[in-house]
Amino acid sequence: MGLLHLAEKIYHSLNEASAAISAIATLFIAIFTLQLKKLGREQADIASKQVDIASKQCAISAEQTEIQIKQREIIRQEFFATHRPILRIRRIWPTGAQTTFLGNSGFEVRIIVANIGQSAAKITAISKSMIFDRKKADRAGFEANTETSDYSDNPIIVFPGMQSSINLFSKFDITSARYGEVGEGSSETLAIGVISYVDELAYGDSPDRVYVTGFSRLYDPAINRFRPVSADDPESDREYEN
Repeated sequence: MGLLHLAEKIYHSLNEASAAISAIATLFIAIFTLQLKKLGREQADIASKQVDIASKQCAISAEQTEIQIKQREIIRQEFFATHRPILRIRRIWPTGAQTTFLGNSGFEVRIIVANIGQSAAKITAISKSMIFDRKKADRAGFEANTETSDYSDNPIIVFPGMQSSINLFSKFDITSARYGEVGEGSSETLAIGVISYVDELAYGDSPDRVYVTGFSRLYDPAINRFRPVSADDPESDREYEN
């Protein structure tokens, strides 16, 4: 009887221990599962943050690329600005069949244009009033006929440090009376106009970049040449560059 009772006690003890072990195991499994879920959430959060960081890095890289493009454009524009062509009018005088005015058939002059800049200039157009007559007593009254010579299809190229000779003809007729007044010096005659040109170096990159050189020269019969007008002349502001 004593052995049987002992066996029963051992059996009940083992059952109780098994239940406790099972409960403990279940608890550990639950804790482990919770830890796994927590770890999964943390990993998902880390992955989300990594994606966000990668996205921000891509945005920063795109901004850096845009900044670099703008910096290169600024450098290019600065180069064009400091290495642009600059055209200056060196001399203007009557030419053609006669060494003076062509009488009633119009008027032709030769212009010497020099490039003092650092890149080649392509002259695309010249707008001019070849005859600009006014009485000395009334400089506000004049006659003018503005004409434009278009060279866009076949531009005149002037290289740095070089000059070009351009003949311009005006169909503006000079009456015999006016011709006499010009010869006598009682009537003033000016050649005024604007030379439009582009930078050959930058033309393909910036085709709309157009520079101009304006001129206003007074004819001097004594030397048969046009000379710069005085600073107080009403047309002096036509002599400019940009």
